Amino acid sequence: AEAFADLSALQHPAPRRALVIGGGLEGVPAALVPHGLSSIDNLEIDERAFDLGRRYSERLRVPRGTGAVPRLIIGEPRRFFEDAGLYDLILVAMPEPTSGETSRFYTQEFFARCAQHLAPGGVLGIRLPAAENFWPPPLVRLVATIVDALRLEFHHTSVVPGATLYVFASPQPLPSDADVLVGRLAARRVHATLVTPPYLHYLYGNDRRGEVQRVLSGLPVSRPNRDAAPVCYQYAAMLWLAKFYPAVARAEARAGASAVWLACGLGLAVLGLGVAWMRRTAARRAVAFVALVGGAAMGLETVLILRYQMANGVVFVNVGWLLTCFMAGLTAGAWLACPSISRGRPRRSGVALGGTMCLLSGVVAAMTRVEWAADLAGVSVLLLAIGSSAGAAFGYAAGQWEGRGDRAASALYAADVAGGAIAAWGTTLVLVPLAGLGGTALAMAALGAAMLFVIPRSGCGR
Repeated sequence: AEAFADLSALQHPAPRRALVIGGGLEGVPAALVPHGLSSIDNLEIDERAFDLGRRYSERLRVPRGTGAVPRLIIGEPRRFFEDAGLYDLILVAMPEPTSGETSRFYTQEFFARCAQHLAPGGVLGIRLPAAENFWPPPLVRLVATIVDALRLEFHHTSVVPGATLYVFASPQPLPSDADVLVGRLAARRVHATLVTPPYLHYLYGNDRRGEVQRVLSGLPVSRPNRDAAPVCYQYAAMLWLAKFYPAVARAEARAGASAVWLACGLGLAVLGLGVAWMRRTAARRAVAFVALVGGAAMGLETVLILRYQMANGVVFVNVGWLLTCFMAGLTAGAWLACPSISRGRPRRSGVALGGTMCLLSGVVAAMTRVEWAADLAGVSVLLLAIGSSAGAAFGYAAGQWEGRGDRAASALYAADVAGGAIAAWGTTLVLVPLAGLGGTALAMAALGAAMLFVIPRSGCGR
């Protein structure tokens, strides 16, 4: 905590106001006190978790020196910025970007909001996972996507490598020599535990700093980490899998437009071959119909929950309600499907269900780009509609099953679960990192269109 706070504060010649997002229990705000700031705001998200942690770590957060005492603020950072003032220092002390909850603090859109609330000459500081020596390719890509997003919003960036990578950004040039930082450290009379003059000379004078800068500068800037396209998901997953399968760490992941088109082409080819094979018998048609609607519904549900989480913070507060809306839609859709089946218009009903899924996919894709559409009411209504469409399709396919009815339930339910499982894996690990939230929603429209080619033929109607 002291290393992050001291290095960040030394980037500014005379900081007065600081904002620390997270890191309160770790002691980052308290470590800024010796630098003589007049105001230190510590913005935390979860009040109950913070109070619980503070009960057991009070001694770890005693401020060093006699400067301003950090002021605790509970709130969602993006909403806090709507009424916040200007700061000389903004430190992002949130966990590593490995999920939708934490990745949203390392996107181009979030860095843009931070830049709007920096005073002239202000400094933004973040820290990322790194390694002292060898960087596996997934780690390089993970860091590069975030640094690229930072460089798109700031004219000047500075990278300080180590076991933890510190990255600083500012509209004004940042110190590139350790002597400047050593002079500021002495002028402020900060007696740091780790950040001492020899340590500063080591950080800024060793060859690793130049090597890391060359590696990051040599990567393309076309794929920065963004809200709607969190490309860091893919590399975080590869790093986690490398703990169990070390060969994954040696895999050279390449991002770019060619990878997106290749993935889309392969997906469409597999989808087309599967649809052609499933069209041969009536039972296969029903199974394929349910598998496609299950995959499309799960993909759209995943996109909506991720979008809600990015806009509103911790999704677990309302995830029970969101899933209830989806399940209620499933129930209502299956119940409403019974009259349409009994009226004996199966093909028209199948076309309507496939077209509805395509329409919902387009609506979700459009809403991923609208800020106000990510509130609880809008997401709840869309989940209800998607669930209703999926439930109606399940009931419709069951009514068109040919043969013994007791075999329909197991076959159709297995198809629904399999389609949903494949979509859950594919959207989070492949589609969302490569195509973004909007592109993923449009990919679900392809599944809706494929439903039109496997509409079950008239069956027993029971």
